[in-house]
Order: sequence, then C-alpha cells, then structure tokens
Amino acid sequence: MPDIPTVVPGPFDFLDGEVGTSIHNSLKALLEESYLYRNREVAIGGIVDEAIATAEDGVSRERLRTDLESMVNGSWDPKEHHIFGNHSPVRDMPRSRRSRQISFNLPTIETWCDTCGKEVHGPAGCQVIFDQSMADEYDPGKQIYAFSYQCHKCKAAPLVFLVRRNRLKLQLTGRSSPFFGPVPSEIPKPLRSIYRDALASVACGDVSAGIYHLRTLVEHQMKSSCGLELGARIDGVELCEKYNASIDPVVSQRASLTSVFNSMSAKLHGRDGIDADFEQALQLITNHFGLVATLAKLGQR
Repeated sequence: MPDIPTVVPGPFDFLDGEVGTSIHNSLKALLEESYLYRNREVAIGGIVDEAIATAEDGVSRERLRTDLESMVNGSWDPKEHHIFGNHSPVRDMPRSRRSRQISFNLPTIETWCDTCGKEVHGPAGCQVIFDQSMADEYDPGKQIYAFSYQCHKCKAAPLVFLVRRNRLKLQLTGRSSPFFGPVPSEIPKPLRSIYRDALASVACGDVSAGIYHLRTLVEHQMKSSCGLELGARIDGVELCEKYNASIDPVVSQRASLTSVFNSMSAKLHGRDGIDADFEQALQLITNHFGLVATLAKLGQR
C-alpha cells in the first residue's frame, strides 16, 4: 500500500487548534471552580512562535506574526453554535473586520447540582451575547458568553453561566444557581452555618468577609469548648492557650487552631487576605476537626 502523506497544518490552523485547546481548558477550570468573579488566564505562551515555525519558506514572518496576533485578539467562537442552533454574531461581522476566527469546544464539567450533588454536566446551549468586534467602536477581544449546562444524571433544567472575556482573561460573572460547596461532616453542627457563610462570601468575591467568618468560627469553637459566653471579652492569646489546654494534646500539637486564629486576625485587620489565605485556613480548620473526630472514634473502641 502506498504511504499516506502526513498533513501538516498551516500556521492559522495550528494556532486555531492550540489556542482553542487552551480556551477549552481554562473555561473548564473556571466553570468547575464556580466562584463568582474568579479569573482564568488563557495560556498562550509560545504558541504564536510555534505557529510561525509551520509556515512555508518565502512567507513574511513579520506580516504573519501580525495576522496571527490579530487572530488571537479577535473573536473566539464556540464550535457548539451549530449543534444547538444558536446564532453566532461572528457571521454578522462586517466583512472588513471578518478574519480568521479562533474556535473552541465547550468542555464537559463537574459541578454542583442542587438535586444530585457534585455531578458531571454537559453543554446544553451557548450564546455569544456581546462581541466588541461588532461595535461601532472597534475593540476586539472583549466578549460575553452565556453557557447552559445540564446534569447528566437528573436532566434537570440547565445551569446557566455568564462569562466575560477581556483579551486573554476569562471571568465568571454569573451562575444561575449559587455554588457554595458542601460543608465537611467533621465540622460541628453549631458551626456549620458560619462555615457556609464563609464559603458564600468568598464564592461571591468577598474574601475579607470570608476571613471574618472563619475567625468567628474559630472564636466560637474556642469559647464554647472553654465554657465561656460568646460575648465574653478575653485576650486572643489567652483564649488560644485556654483552648489548647482543654483539648487532646495530640490535636493541639498537630492541628492547632492558634495559627488560624492569629493569621485570620491579622488579615482581618489588614484587609489584605487573598484566596490562597482563605483556602489555607479552611484546610487547617478541616484538619483540626477531622483529627478531633478521629481521636473521638478511637476513644470509643
């Protein structure tokens, strides 16, 4: 049999495929995280240079780079438009502005379903509801998308996500059903509402409020464990010392809440906490109560 020749994609097809994959991956991470106002950068890296390397001899590299960068900064069009019968505004773009477009596939995601919990969701619709490339004041790279996602298990009415694009940055600006994440079973029942409030605050972009709620959670736990009224005035250092003396030494040594109390207090007063600070504190709190629960079970045997 004769050898089948290998088809090498040209620079524009190469760029479309590589950037489309990067958009797909960034969008998947953003929608699965599901926290409002979080941003994801679409990683381009050296893709433009790699695309130029696929060009034939004699092609102006300088002109090609300009065209490829214009393509990256232009409209990004979901491939699923034709599947769902949604109209793409790219097709209405004035011919003078219509150039090669970046296309991307919508990802399948795992996110929270109100009925089923965390479950696989598939794309059920998409719409580009705004494209600055079509505006009178031409400013490419700014778009707004509406994506519908349906739970694979219960087939309930789809979730709707609103995503804003600004060049290479994607931001989740809306979710039809809020996602605050489940409360771990290790968290004591009296503290679960505070834990939920912390998650909800950060999910809506207010990290300082989330840090306030976590510090409140720790303070409530310490005071209740020490037999103190919640309104009792006591120095933070003294409170932490009393609490550590009231719990199993293994917990106070391996998963102390003192560091969480101190760091959250500092971030609360400085108002300089970031997502990473919140996530770290959340993990330390979960580890603390997880160890408490484990030791309690061992003590019952």
